[in-house]
Formats: sequence, C-alpha cells, structure tokens
Amino acid sequence: MREYTIDDKKSGIKCFSFLKKQVGDNVKNSDLFKIIRKGVIRVNGKKVESSTVLQNGDIVTLYMAEEYFNKKKNASFPIYHLDIVYEDSDILVINKERSVLVHSDGIEYRKNLVEYVKGYLYRKNEYSTESLFTPTFCNRLDFNTSGIVIAAKNHQALQRVTAAFRDRQIDKKYYALVFGRVDNAFLITSKMEERLDQKNKMKCIGTQVLYEIPEKELFLNENKGLCATKVEPLLSNAQGSLVSISLWTGKKHQIRAQMNSVGVPLLGDLKYFSHDSFQYSQAVGFNGYFLHSCFLGLPGFGAFNCTPDDDFMHAAQRLFSEKEVNKIFNKNA
Repeated sequence: MREYTIDDKKSGIKCFSFLKKQVGDNVKNSDLFKIIRKGVIRVNGKKVESSTVLQNGDIVTLYMAEEYFNKKKNASFPIYHLDIVYEDSDILVINKERSVLVHSDGIEYRKNLVEYVKGYLYRKNEYSTESLFTPTFCNRLDFNTSGIVIAAKNHQALQRVTAAFRDRQIDKKYYALVFGRVDNAFLITSKMEERLDQKNKMKCIGTQVLYEIPEKELFLNENKGLCATKVEPLLSNAQGSLVSISLWTGKKHQIRAQMNSVGVPLLGDLKYFSHDSFQYSQAVGFNGYFLHSCFLGLPGFGAFNCTPDDDFMHAAQRLFSEKEVNKIFNKNA
C-alpha cells in the first residue's frame, strides 16, 4: 500500500493518469481500469472512477503490492544551454535557436527542447522520471523558426496557457527575411486549408491585401474564419526586406503561406516560394528560411521579448549592412 497527498502541481490530474504514472508498464491499461472499478485506488477513503479529477489536498491510497510499482531509475538527460527569457514556478520561457527541434521527430529522440528542459529541471530537482507531470510545451515553432516557446511546469499552468492560445488572447510578433521590396505596412487576409495534393502544405483562399489596417479585435469579430497577418517593413532593398509580422490568428504555416500568396515569400523557404525567390535564395546561400518569434504577450504572466540568434543576424547582414541590422536590433556595430 502507498499513500499520497495531492498538492497544487498534481491537482487536476485524472485518477487513471495518476495510477498509470505509479505503475508504468507493469500493469496493462485494460487491467488498470478494472482494478480502479474494484476500489484499489481510494481518494479520501472513497472509491472513485478512472475519470475522477484529483484536487489539491486529496489523500490518495493505492492498495497494491510493491511489486507492481515503478522502480526508481537513474535519469540521463542531454546537457544543453537554454537561453532562458523568463522563469517562475509555473512556466519556463525559452528563446529557441534556429535548427533545434521542439519535440522528437520520430528519428531523433534526445536532441530536442523537451529533453533539454526535462534535463534542466531534473538538475534543479524540479522534475524526476517519477513526477506526475512532465514539462510540456504550450506552443511550438518549426525547425527553422527561432524565438519564444513556453513550457508549462505543472498541469494548472498548462491549462491556463493553452486556454490563452486557444482563445486568441496572445499577442505574437515575428521578424522575417522576405523576397522583394516591402515599403508599406499591410494586412493579409485569407481562408486557409490543407492542400490535398501536397503533404504538410497549406493553401490560401480568397487572399486580400489591406493597406488601411483595421482595428484588430473588431476585424476578427466581424470576420470569423479568416486568417490575418499584419506586415510592417523595417529594412528593404530591391532584392529583399526585413519585416515585422504580427500574427492576428494562428493557423499552421500561416506566415509562410500568406506571405507567398502575396508575392513576398520568406527567403530560403523550400515549401512556399516563387521561381525568383528560389533563385535569389540560392544566390545568397540561404539554407532554409529565417523567421524569429520576437515577442509574446501572455495574459496573467507578462510580455516577453527576445532578439534573433546569430544565424538570423548573419543572414540579415547578407541583405543589409551590419550597421543597419544592428540599429534595428539595438546591437553595437
């Protein structure tokens, strides 16, 4: 028999998940459902269902022999220097480098931010392989995209942050290097859906460019179902531009697909491109696109900023002078 007291970090977890964490693969899932129905797990002395949600202060008793419980294992996590923007007891905000995976791609299982964060918190004694909650990212960035990602340290934080993303309460801004000259601010609007003829690619439907930019919330309330991306120039020449992008909605590949739909695709993008953008990207040696999540406003937690990594800075300096680029990002030449 084992007894546990549920604290804030464990609150909100279902009984089945709690029991599964304690026994791991020692007991099949189908058998776990059966033994829960038989009262092997009790909460505050009472029988419960597998879907019962545990609350702060609950006393959980497991009437099982020790042989069924997970044995403590020595953990081994990769060591990686995280660029931490902000951290508290609930969340960890990281400036992700370009060419780093957030999650495993099914081929590489150790070299990704999930494992790096688990290792970081493990070495701080804030996480172990026996913890009921595994640090979980609330948003994700593609392999070539750098910038702000948020990891939740507990179930309550995960619920709060994911709800803010779902309800579009988040302000998100990016820097991007795009093909062609952008001299004026504009708003791209379109519907978006998956392409049936090409895997993992989106298409824009009914794309429009608005040079008179409406008030954000009013526009979104009156145009439900539309995706919207605001673009503002920072530096430009005949070949390319450095732009600031405000993501009003959050569809898959939205920035890349919409920018391509209006003739200014991201330089180096091999999924969304034109013949001319591809040719110029090859000429300047861009190995993939350059997109940086530079700002994220998260209600209840704060507003977070981060500057682009060296890859992005060096790429920008292939288009513009070092002095021009450093002035934009407030770096000394």
